[in-house]
Amino acid sequence: MAKILITGASRFLQENLIRKAIHYKLPYSFIGVDTVEDLALSNLYVSKNYKFYLNDISDTKLLRTIICYEKPDVVIHQPFGSIENMLLGTQSVIEACRDVPKLIYLSTNKIYGPLNQEGFAPKEEGKVLAPVDPDAAAVAAGELLITTSGLDYNILRLPDLFGPRQTTLALIPLLIKQILNENQLDITYKGTRQRDWLHTSEIFNALFFLLEKNLANQIYNVSAGWEFSDLEIAQHLCNLIGKGHDHIRLLDTNLGEPLRYAADGGKLKTLGWAPKKKFRERLEAVVGWYQDNVWALK
Repeated sequence: MAKILITGASRFLQENLIRKAIHYKLPYSFIGVDTVEDLALSNLYVSKNYKFYLNDISDTKLLRTIICYEKPDVVIHQPFGSIENMLLGTQSVIEACRDVPKLIYLSTNKIYGPLNQEGFAPKEEGKVLAPVDPDAAAVAAGELLITTSGLDYNILRLPDLFGPRQTTLALIPLLIKQILNENQLDITYKGTRQRDWLHTSEIFNALFFLLEKNLANQIYNVSAGWEFSDLEIAQHLCNLIGKGHDHIRLLDTNLGEPLRYAADGGKLKTLGWAPKKKFRERLEAVVGWYQDNVWALK
């Protein structure tokens, strides 16, 4: 059974990947590494196929010791935290992975920079990177570290994600909470902010699809083309829950945030990957999960 080591293992996406892989009995065992700072210990998943290490990945010596002991076949890394921690963490992972067969780096479509609200096509992988915020710039810098490391890598540029166990700091669970509690739904930019969305299950499918392909040193946008504005997301959720439309308030605010991000997922689709379900099906399942697990909305 192949081994996969995942950094930031208690975070939203990573935990969902581990849970789903074990649930579907994929031929992998997992090693998680995380500090669990600002996260509930209840997020940690327990399984005979999952071993967890409480460790800061920027401690290169200790991370190398874990990797030497566990001998993973794949390491999956997504930078997070402060800009300094993102860069230190990625460099540490690179140094610790010198003998690891494959390193997968989870990046973001925000490294392309924003698109105008209308008339600009989503960016392809070969386009010039033009991040406009420090976090996206740090992720882009991490890509450069990966691509010049000499390691066998894949880079996945991800859109905005949704799924179970996401905190109310994110838009979709926040709106679900507000609708269920019949609170006012304040939508900034008059609801015009637009993002490319993808459910964590589709990231899961793309990731393990690429692991089976085993193509070296490639970069892929992971996108189903599910572009929706904040207002459209709110309306979809109100429709699924059956209330809340009367509580939507469009605010004419300008917080200085770019209005549209999107990337072209055609390269991955030409290999044979496609989303397993439609956007509405995925969103309906997420609404149902939160209705059954209201504790996650606190």
